[in-house]
Amino acid sequence: MTELSLSAINATAPYHLRISELGGFDFDIDAGLTYNIALIEDYRARLFSRWFRDYADDSKYSLLTTSLKVGNVTNYLGAFLRRDNELYDAFCAAFDQFDKDIHKDEPWDVHISETSSLVL
Repeated sequence: MTELSLSAINATAPYHLRISELGGFDFDIDAGLTYNIALIEDYRARLFSRWFRDYADDSKYSLLTTSLKVGNVTNYLGAFLRRDNELYDAFCAAFDQFDKDIHKDEPWDVHISETSSLVL
């Protein structure tokens, strides 16, 4: 298991992360909303992507995904968004910037995609 340092993350993160009672991390954005994020094993990513592909209405919802390999563990990061959210474009831009920032100094072959289909 790879341990993450919350203080190291907060040293460069655009939003202050804190440990959530729900598991994972919470952070508040300027619009007064609180987001919860969690890291899960990659097999959950495939199951969620399949659920999204089979059941979600991709005209109303969007799934943003990326992955990050730390040591020999691949971590899946994803966001499930309503396309009519007034902050949709801002969130997509922030997600894209986050992806660029976490990979800026590493030679990983990682990409970010907005998709409604299964990506393996």
